[in-house]
Amino acid sequence: MAKLVHHDNGTETVTILQEGSNTLGREATNMIVIDSAGVSRHHATIRWEPPHCRVVDHSSTNGTFVNNERIEVHGLRTGDVLRTGPIEWSIELEDADGDQVGSVRGVDATVVEVVEQTQAPELRSEMSKRGRPLRSDKDLATLYQTVDCLVANTKSAEILKELVEHLVNSFSASGAAAFEMDRRSGDLELCAGATNPPNLVLPVSKTLVGMAIKRNESLLVSDAAAEGLSAESGSITTLRIHSALAAPLLQHGTQLGALQLSRSPDQRAFNDKDLKLFSVVAEMVGMALLNCRRREELESENITLGEIVKRVCEKPISWPNVGSLG
Repeated sequence: MAKLVHHDNGTETVTILQEGSNTLGREATNMIVIDSAGVSRHHATIRWEPPHCRVVDHSSTNGTFVNNERIEVHGLRTGDVLRTGPIEWSIELEDADGDQVGSVRGVDATVVEVVEQTQAPELRSEMSKRGRPLRSDKDLATLYQTVDCLVANTKSAEILKELVEHLVNSFSASGAAAFEMDRRSGDLELCAGATNPPNLVLPVSKTLVGMAIKRNESLLVSDAAAEGLSAESGSITTLRIHSALAAPLLQHGTQLGALQLSRSPDQRAFNDKDLKLFSVVAEMVGMALLNCRRREELESENITLGEIVKRVCEKPISWPNVGSLG
C-alpha cells in the first residue's frame, strides 16, 4: 500500500494511491484534486508499481519538490516529503505484510526497457544510436510522462486526450492537436486538442499535418511565413501559427493518425532538437495506437464469437421420435 499523508492545522488527511498512475492537479479530471491556486491544472503524476514509486512533474509553474529539491522525475520512498506548489505530503510505502519499504529511486519501465533512472545514460545512448539523442533530463522526463499517458489508458481517445495536455506543456507550445485515421473512410479526424493558455481557439493546420503524412516523416516548420506556408493555408495566419512540428503516427505501414504542435510569433521557434524528441514521442504513440486497434479487434471478435455460441446454446434440440426407433 502507498499513502500520501497531509497535515493541516492538526488535521491528518490520508490519500491511498492506486497501482499505476495517480494524477495530481487543480483540474477536476485528476485522480487527486488539489484546490490551490499554487498548483497547476495537471501538476504531476505519482506512479505506484509495488514496491517502487516515483513522481513525474508535468512542467508545472510552481514545481514539484522531493525533500526540498525541485525535480522532474524522482523515485519516492518512505519518509520522503513531497511538495506540489504549497501543498506537502509525507510518503508511506508498505508491503503486503504492512511493513514499511523503501523504493529504489527512479525505478521505471520504458519503451527501451530501461528499468532504473540510474540507467538514464543507457536510454540516452540507445536514443543516440537511433540518431535521436536526448539532450537533457527534461527530455527524459518528457519521455517518462509520455509513457505514463500511454500505459494508463487502453482506448485511443483516452490516450490522445491525455497526451495533448502533456505535450502542450512539455514542449511549451501554444497548441497541441492529435488526429486519428478513420479505418473505414481513411479520413483524418481531429480527436483531441489542448491550448496554453487554456480555452483558446486551437491553432491547428491540416495543411502541415497533410505534408507530414505525405512525406511519412516528422516535419519542422521554423517560420511559416518565411517558408511560404502562410499563402498555402489561411489558418496558419489566422491562428497565429509561427512555428510548428507535425508527425504521422505510422506503424508497420499502417497510417494511424498524426500529431501537431504549434507556437505563436511571440514564442521561440521549434528547432532540430525539438524535432528529434517529438519524433521519438510520435513513434511511441504510434505503437500505443496500434495496440489499441488490435485490442479493439480482439474484443470485437470475442463479442461476435460469444453471440454465435449463445445462439447455438439457445437453439432448441430436436430429439428423434422414440416410437420411430427400431
